[in-house]
Amino acid sequence: MDLPERIERAHYAMLLGVYYDKEIPLEGGILMLQSRIDSPQCNHMTRVHDPSKLPLWIDQMVAVNRTPAVYCSPLCDSCTIGTVLEAGFKQEFNDAWMVFEGEPPSLPSIAIKNASPYHIKDYLAVFAAAFSSGVYNLGHEWKDTMREAIHAGKGQHFVALDNDRVLGVVSLFNDGAEYGIYNVGTLPHQRRKGVGAALTLYAVRAARLLGANSVFLQTELESSNEAFYQKIGFRTIFTAPCFVKPTQHTSS
Repeated sequence: MDLPERIERAHYAMLLGVYYDKEIPLEGGILMLQSRIDSPQCNHMTRVHDPSKLPLWIDQMVAVNRTPAVYCSPLCDSCTIGTVLEAGFKQEFNDAWMVFEGEPPSLPSIAIKNASPYHIKDYLAVFAAAFSSGVYNLGHEWKDTMREAIHAGKGQHFVALDNDRVLGVVSLFNDGAEYGIYNVGTLPHQRRKGVGAALTLYAVRAARLLGANSVFLQTELESSNEAFYQKIGFRTIFTAPCFVKPTQHTSS
């Protein structure tokens, strides 16, 4: 199994029960669902190996009040994109999957600690503030999901501090030997001060200390975020667009 396949499979496995509630095998692919959050980021078909089953998937997603969406990664059949475009789907977003290999550079001089129970409330507040803008504006919806994951002991969570005041957050999840970085977020007024870089590299180092050969993350393709991660040592190894087909459905 090559690296792109390993990390994408690890992504779904490690976040099942965090960002995804259910993994439902259907004929020709896998349906990933999140009961609380109505977004194609968390509700889509993936690992598609028979795009001819598209009408089945559309019906299945509409039945659970979700907009039909297909995530077209390298694990999908090569004709998937053509099939979904012919069916009237439109591109919603495009992910850059990035990896860091080797040893991270020296960390910026910013205090970073494991998020203790004392810090969890502030972690969640900073997380919500950091991700409550932009295209998806889902910080507050994801906050409840992250609270449950933290209390369930899923993942490792770190905070950047200034005199015990939380400036930024990051989470590290793993599935076996594969490690992924998520939730890199900084308070809006604390950005461009090195906090995000310090948090990301700290998570890389934490994964390396646990035996990881590489660490992955996702961000928007051809965005300032992708350029930022490239600057601190990540490289993009594959891209994955998500396509949606607007239909009449009721949000749950």
